[in-house]
Amino acid sequence: VQTCALPIFSTAVQAVIAACAMGLVWPLVAYAVLTRLCRIDGLNAAAIAAHYGSVSAGTFLTAIAFLEARGLSYESYPVVMLAIMEAPAIVIGLVLAQGVRARQGRHGVEGGPTSIWPALAKACTHGSVVLLLGTMIIGAVATPKNLQAIEPFYRGIFMGALCLFLLELGMDAAKRLEDYWRVGWALTAFGIGMPLLGGTMGLAVGHYWLGFSPG
Repeated sequence: VQTCALPIFSTAVQAVIAACAMGLVWPLVAYAVLTRLCRIDGLNAAAIAAHYGSVSAGTFLTAIAFLEARGLSYESYPVVMLAIMEAPAIVIGLVLAQGVRARQGRHGVEGGPTSIWPALAKACTHGSVVLLLGTMIIGAVATPKNLQAIEPFYRGIFMGALCLFLLELGMDAAKRLEDYWRVGWALTAFGIGMPLLGGTMGLAVGHYWLGFSPG
């Protein structure tokens, strides 16, 4: 048991480290591309960059359905990585946004953060980050018996709630179609190219670093 547990533990830790690294690095890459190549303002670039550092649950579930339809097995570690990547991406996005506000003087001369540390501390204690980390801790310490009682809530209705969430996103996007013409084809190219680059990086990390199977 001891000889088998160590490699599994090592792989799990490496998966967490890889998820944190990607969650930290990828928003910075997205932010640089958006501000320098797409000419997007800093606040909008920070918001978009945070989304590209985190993970889409809809995309993840679609990938799982794709694999299961073809009978391909896959490791369970990406489920943990899915949750881990959210926090670093949100923190980086908030830090970038607060940095932009500080430069623009939106908090006033004395009110805005003067260094990265106050901004980082504020981002780490943001409600969404605390909620995400709290739910991960609860999931880690909860017993199977405890989880069984609430399984219908987070498993049975999840897909329905996700569909409603995606519908709401689509409605919001439709209301902002006029803004699309202000950014033009640069943001369209970013929206197509960035996921392909992110997917390539994910494949490289999964194959060369973590040694995952094709699934």
